[in-house]
Amino acid sequence: MQPGPEGRPSLPLVSVIVDNYNYAAYLREAVDSALQQIWPAVEVVVVDDGSTDESREILEPYGAQITLIAKPNGGQASAFNAGFAASHGEFVVFLDSDDVLHPEHAGNVVRLLERHPEAAFAQFRLRVVDSDLRPVGTVVPPAHVRLPTGDVCGPVSRWELASCLAPGGALGFPRRTLERIFPLPEDELRKGADAFLVRAAALVGAVVSTDEVAADYRSHGQNDSNSDVLDLDYLRVAMNRQVACGRLLREFADTHGVPTPLEPLAALDPLFLTQRLASLRAEPHLHPFPADGRWSLLVSGLRAVRLRRDIPATGKLVHAAWFVAVAALPRRAAVTLATWLMFPISRGRAGAFVHVAVSSSSWVAARLRGLRSG
Repeated sequence: MQPGPEGRPSLPLVSVIVDNYNYAAYLREAVDSALQQIWPAVEVVVVDDGSTDESREILEPYGAQITLIAKPNGGQASAFNAGFAASHGEFVVFLDSDDVLHPEHAGNVVRLLERHPEAAFAQFRLRVVDSDLRPVGTVVPPAHVRLPTGDVCGPVSRWELASCLAPGGALGFPRRTLERIFPLPEDELRKGADAFLVRAAALVGAVVSTDEVAADYRSHGQNDSNSDVLDLDYLRVAMNRQVACGRLLREFADTHGVPTPLEPLAALDPLFLTQRLASLRAEPHLHPFPADGRWSLLVSGLRAVRLRRDIPATGKLVHAAWFVAVAALPRRAAVTLATWLMFPISRGRAGAFVHVAVSSSSWVAARLRGLRSG
């Protein structure tokens, strides 16, 4: 912290790095949300990654309010690298240009990380909204998933954490953490750079988590797999991306002298095993991992569910029952169940009931833990 005017200590600077590619329809709201942070010491770096729409015309009027980097298209990691190199903040937040930060987020990042100076990163939740920023009633990570605090290097290296590591705008980093990890590998992280980044950070330091909501995550049909059908092309891309992420994490670990993660195909990652079983049952002839069999995936899936610490017993039972049913049922029924678990929009009232039951049991368990500790 450097001295400010009249010798008073200045506030820590937070860099909000907005990465954009052809999201002109949402870009202004993302940039405005970064500029309108309550925390008074914020710089906004916007990286336009070779957009071919009206993004540049939207960004130019901001002038000196932002640091604008216009570069050829290189993918998400390339945009992150360019933005980080141009930033100066003691703390850093990455924001996708179709999402919107809540006004208090920068200040929350500073306060949380200053209270926990040992932490390599902080994580929050994202509120899911539609394209018009209307809440759809869910958050990411899901409300029934417990967010970890402390050293998670072991579980991350064994791929045991399924859905309790937050994405993108729900993360905040001290600059010292990012200096150990950057530059990110650009060729294999054109997408999914935040998934690699959060896991690499977990390998080099502790995490501090809070249930506060950091930003609105737009679900608009172009940025994710929300659908009422099983999007198998998306699923195969996601699985191959995880294999690539695993290879990069192993290289990173070897370079930095931290525990080397298992190969994803050999690990008990419940989310990855869920994806693999769904893919195998739906289109076995296009499934990318020839050694997979539904009964071996079932056994691995049940073991992975048993080891999960991020969800309550109700959630474990639901997930275990899903593995059994998808492995054993005829293909059509298996695909329906796969869609039901992996694509929430398909669930309807029955899915909403299960979601409420799982979330409620998680809330009750948390309250009981609080009473015991009190």
